[in-house]
Amino acid sequence: QQVKLLRSDGLTWSRVAHANQTWGSTEVWTTFAVQPVKDVRVKAQFKHGGYTGSITVAAYAGASREVGSASATGVSSEAKVVIKPASAASLVWSVGHNWSTSTAPRLPDNHSWVHRFQNRKVDDYFWVQRRSTATTSADPVTVRNTGLRRNDRWQLVAVEIRPAG
Repeated sequence: QQVKLLRSDGLTWSRVAHANQTWGSTEVWTTFAVQPVKDVRVKAQFKHGGYTGSITVAAYAGASREVGSASATGVSSEAKVVIKPASAASLVWSVGHNWSTSTAPRLPDNHSWVHRFQNRKVDDYFWVQRRSTATTSADPVTVRNTGLRRNDRWQLVAVEIRPAG
């Protein structure tokens, strides 16, 4: 499964990162507006019907059009991805999917939940998290979610939201 198209009035969306090497798809899409927008409705069109999903929409003032990204897929007790920011003062957000269980992972100390979706019907867990502080250098940032079971199948995408200018 994957998102085929995102639609909303007056905005053009592009997928910038995804992980879909296991079951399901974990994706990040972006759009850019020259002027502030409000009351935007976003609709996803899936490649295949009959699946559930979750969308989180976040807006930033003063963000660059350029977005850094990294993705990883694995089978283990921790989901981990490493992203290398282009510069300091970037925000790091991550999107994850645990296909094996509907139990939430534990977040790193410097991260917080943005959105969580527990699908007990198919025993999946989806989440969005963000790093609590902006990056202070261009050093790599490791996003590590622990607390999964030994053989959990997971996907994790991290994005760097860079400041404009």
